[in-house]
Amino acid sequence: MTSGDRPLPARRRSADSPWGSEEGREFLQERLGAWSRLLFFIIAFFFFAGWGIALAWTPSELTHGLPLRWPHLLNLGEIAVLGAMWSVCRSGPLRCWFMATSRSPFSICVSTSTTMP
Repeated sequence: MTSGDRPLPARRRSADSPWGSEEGREFLQERLGAWSRLLFFIIAFFFFAGWGIALAWTPSELTHGLPLRWPHLLNLGEIAVLGAMWSVCRSGPLRCWFMATSRSPFSICVSTSTTMP
């Protein structure tokens, strides 16, 4: 360190973490709700657009006109998970432990179904 450098602030202890506060919980819930809402509408739009295209050009890909094959069911499951995340975040204040434990499994579920062929 040179004489002109300012000292770095000390690391924050976990008890002083902003994510344990009410403002942190509210921010996280708002961001998680916005993320799931955005992905819900984007993925649902492309799912239904793809269904319409398959119905018009390749009806053999569909089962009795419905998208019931494995990739289609994964996409429907992904849409359902995103809709559940969005509705849970809109329902009111959630507890911090729920937000901390639920965001990772939801994100992994959505990411996995998005990358499947």
